[in-house]
Amino acid sequence: LLSVIDFGNIIYSKNKLENDTTDIVRMIKNDTSVSDIKEEYEGIEIDLSDYKDKYQKITITKYIDINTPLLDKILGDPCEIKTERVILDE
Repeated sequence: LLSVIDFGNIIYSKNKLENDTTDIVRMIKNDTSVSDIKEEYEGIEIDLSDYKDKYQKITITKYIDINTPLLDKILGDPCEIKTERVILDE
């Protein structure tokens, strides 16, 4: 039962992080600072890096605690959830 709850939490968190990534990309395109974004979205890490010539890669990471014994050994505790976007750096 705990593993079902953990997997459900991981899937929900991944979906939410994907949706939040869209909003964060929009905020970055509108020149919002990363520190302001981190204040609004608690528990995430944002990494901006150059990607090829005129592009910028945005990586957003969140960590989820795993409660199921042995599953934490397989997935890692905390479990890392990551999304990436590449945008045109204008």
